[in-house]
Amino acid sequence: MRNVLIADNNNFYFSIMSNIYEEHEFNVTRARSAPDAWQLIQKNGLEYYDIIVTDVTIESHFSGLVLAVKLKKAGFKNPVYFASKRFNITFTYIISTGLFRMIGIERLIPKNAFHIMNPVSLKRYLI
Repeated sequence: MRNVLIADNNNFYFSIMSNIYEEHEFNVTRARSAPDAWQLIQKNGLEYYDIIVTDVTIESHFSGLVLAVKLKKAGFKNPVYFASKRFNITFTYIISTGLFRMIGIERLIPKNAFHIMNPVSLKRYLI
């Protein structure tokens, strides 16, 4: 079974994303903040999680962006995905995709009504 860590403090978005991963036979672990996610990664090791999904602006003293940079510096080789409501505007999504790829972010997951209410569409971002 593959493992995914979802760092998101929003119960609604976490529930939708975790259901999709569970349908694809992932073991889902949740962190409510970027520091909590970092602690889980340190506890379980860099190789434990096959995918890490983090909200870009998760509320804590460091963000999903800082978490992603720390992961890459530590040698995390697996995919890191960013999820955000700010990717709902096409222009923002296009610009952000280019910028975030420079630091090793593989996918951006828009948390908008179309994708959240249409799990088939959301799956293409998550899997």
